[in-house]
Formats: sequence, structure tokens, C-alpha cells
Amino acid sequence: MKNVLIPTDFTPESLQLINQIPMVMQGERCNVILFHAFDMPSNEMDLIFIGRERIYKEYLTEAFRAQCKKIRNLHFDAIAAICVKCMYGNNVRVFRNFAEANAIDLIMVRDNLDLAMPHKYSIHPVSILKKSGIPVILASDVQVGKVAIFKRDSYQLTKF
Repeated sequence: MKNVLIPTDFTPESLQLINQIPMVMQGERCNVILFHAFDMPSNEMDLIFIGRERIYKEYLTEAFRAQCKKIRNLHFDAIAAICVKCMYGNNVRVFRNFAEANAIDLIMVRDNLDLAMPHKYSIHPVSILKKSGIPVILASDVQVGKVAIFKRDSYQLTKF
């Protein structure tokens, strides 16, 4: 089963990209990992007292969770699970370790990825994602019918 990473800013609007997964995965079930990146705090007090769970748990609102459940129930045949994972770091090496640990196979992003930065340590992940070496599918490619088909045993992308 493939793991698809989608950047999020913890708003229900950022979940709309998940609705395109059935078209991209072509009948194959997958896990969706909603991803948010945080920079490491620069002072010792924040490192000691901020607590990793506290940073993002306040942003997991009931509206966000309800939308995740609604989308998962709508696409139950294509999506096995939806989970939220955060990365703490701001470079490609840290992301590659994150991607390897979470077995990320594919990244889906919107063209004009304009994520809100809900926390002072939130970072915009696009440059890190593009340099990761993991296949990236842009939402506009899906919408205009140029869906990149993710082959089962290879990383080749094919356009319709």
C-alpha cells in the first residue's frame, strides 16, 4: 500500500486535494499523510518547554478532524487511513529521513501552495519537497487530465 504525503496548514480547505487521490492512484488503496513542517526553536527555553505535541495539537480542531473523517468515508475504497505527521527541521536531509521513516511514495501539492503558517515555527515546505527526490504530482496536472500514473514497481510517471 502506497503512502501519499499532502502538505497541510490544519485548515479544512487544505484537505481538498485528498479528493483527487482516487483519480491518481487508479484503484489502488493508499494511506494519506497530512504533513506540516516546523522549524526547530532557536532558544533553549522553547526547546525545553514547548513540547512537540503541544505545537500542533492545538491546531487539530474538530472541524479539521470531521472533514478528514468525511473525506475518508467518501473515498473508503481508495483511502485506507488519514493521519497527521509533523516534521521538526528545515532542510532536505531531515525531510528525507522523515520520508524514509514514514515510507512516503508520492507527494501531492497544489500549484499555488499558499499554506497559512499557524505557528511561529511553521515553515513553508515546497522547496524541501521538490528537492527530496520523491515523485511530486501537481494538482493542476490532475485537473486537466494529465494525471501522472504512479506505477506499482517503479517511479516512472506517465501522462495521459
